[in-house]
Amino acid sequence: MFVCFFQPNCFAKTVLSGGVKHIVIYALKDIPRGSELTYDYSFPEEDVKIPCHCGTSNCRIYLN
Repeated sequence: MFVCFFQPNCFAKTVLSGGVKHIVIYALKDIPRGSELTYDYSFPEEDVKIPCHCGTSNCRIYLN
């Protein structure tokens, strides 16, 4: 099942450390232990859509 990333609890940022790029995940709010970490992958729009099945009220319907 895909998770809707319209209401993420994290965000991702690319940082450079020692000449190497790393993706770092930061929390947007307190996240209870055992909760799933979600963030918007920021996929570009494409003709072939990846459906989201999260069921939230403001779901974007597709991940890309």
